[in-house]
Amino acid sequence: MKRILIVLCLVFSFNVSAGTVRVFHMPDGSVKVGTPISKGLDEAFDMSTLSQDYEDIDDSALPKTREYRDAWTKKPGGGIKIDTAKKKQIDDNELIKEKAKGAVRKQAIADLKAEGKLPANYND
Repeated sequence: MKRILIVLCLVFSFNVSAGTVRVFHMPDGSVKVGTPISKGLDEAFDMSTLSQDYEDIDDSALPKTREYRDAWTKKPGGGIKIDTAKKKQIDDNELIKEKAKGAVRKQAIADLKAEGKLPANYND
């Protein structure tokens, strides 16, 4: 019941302009971004954020896309930046996934040829 009251108090006290987002700074260096109630609640009132430091920033200060959302971190002096090491790790993981898909596809085609379900001269 106390949690519900805390959340309700936060909802009614979250008095920011329409172009503002609340950025919660998590202990691991990551960030969670919440939007005002007029835009709908994102992660702003997740119970894990309630005791975290936060800042309200203009939404134009957010990265332009959510492509590297898992690499967003706190920028010294305020705001959000994309951590280049985390971005590289995300890119490397995507490359590994694509290579694995290609290898699985090649093996599947070879298996289908061996089973006679694809012509021997089938080229991918």
